[in-house]
Amino acid sequence: MKSIFNLANKVISKYNVADLEIQKHTEQVQKDYSEHLKRHKANQEHIASLNKVFNTIRYK
Repeated sequence: MKSIFNLANKVISKYNVADLEIQKHTEQVQKDYSEHLKRHKANQEHIASLNKVFNTIRYK
């Protein structure tokens, strides 16, 4: 009976470790995506600025 509880504890322990690794990975993915969105927004703003300059030059 004791070995069944030991086995159950090992399984639970491995599940908890895996759950923690998934949580850390999820947090990293969310951080990376947030940084990606910031870069994307900056790129969009830069493109808009370049388009204004281009349109100013083109229509002079």
